[in-house]
Amino acid sequence: MCLVEGSVQVYNLNNSNNNALITPNHKATWNPASKVFNLKQVNTHLYTAWIHGEIILDSAHFSSFSKKLERAFNVKIINNNSLLEAQEFSGTINFKTSSLADILDLLKFDTYFDYSIEDNQIIISNN
Repeated sequence: MCLVEGSVQVYNLNNSNNNALITPNHKATWNPASKVFNLKQVNTHLYTAWIHGEIILDSAHFSSFSKKLERAFNVKIINNNSLLEAQEFSGTINFKTSSLADILDLLKFDTYFDYSIEDNQIIISNN
């Protein structure tokens, strides 16, 4: 959970003393192994940019980037290119003004790959 404004108190149902107060620009995650909440400061714009039609990448591997593309374009991406998976991407993409083909073609400048689009599925392969 990432909070932009206000505050939220979260707690463990089994132990109400195990709690955390989330304030703006912070993210809480639950660690099931230690059974505690972890708080850390984050740039909330990275989590809310989609509201404005943007995908912001900060050293993101293709697997996390492709999940954002899947949500933005309502497609399923199957990546069979290990070199592409190893790449890290940084930058901002406006998915309201860019087509998925334009974005994939842009990525091909760093790591060449082939892709095919069938219905709502993109299959990425080696060249």
